[in-house]
Amino acid sequence: ARLMNLGPVQASTAVVNLRVAEYFGGRSAVVASAQALLATPPAKGSNTLIVAHGNVARAATPVYPDEGEGVVFQAGAEGGFHFIGRLTAEDWLRLKQARVD
Repeated sequence: ARLMNLGPVQASTAVVNLRVAEYFGGRSAVVASAQALLATPPAKGSNTLIVAHGNVARAATPVYPDEGEGVVFQAGAEGGFHFIGRLTAEDWLRLKQARVD
C-alpha cells in the first residue's frame, strides 16, 4: 500500500490471509470482518483502499482477483457492498502514468 503512494497507510488485522485465520477468530470471523469493512462507506469525498490477499477476497466477495489486480466495490445503503469493476496490473500502470503526465 505504501508503494502505491496514495496517502496515509493504516495497518490493520481487519483483513488477513486466510492461512492464518485461526489466530484472528477463525475463517468465519475474518470473512465477516472483511465484509464489514467493504460495507463501510468511506469518509465523504474520499475512497478506502484495502490491500489484502486474494484468498480473503475470494471468500468474502463474489470476485477472485488476479495477481496485482484491484477490485472496486461500493458500500451499499443497506449495509452490504456491490461489485463495480476490476483494475488489472496494466490499468494500474496506465493510472500511474496519467498521474505523472
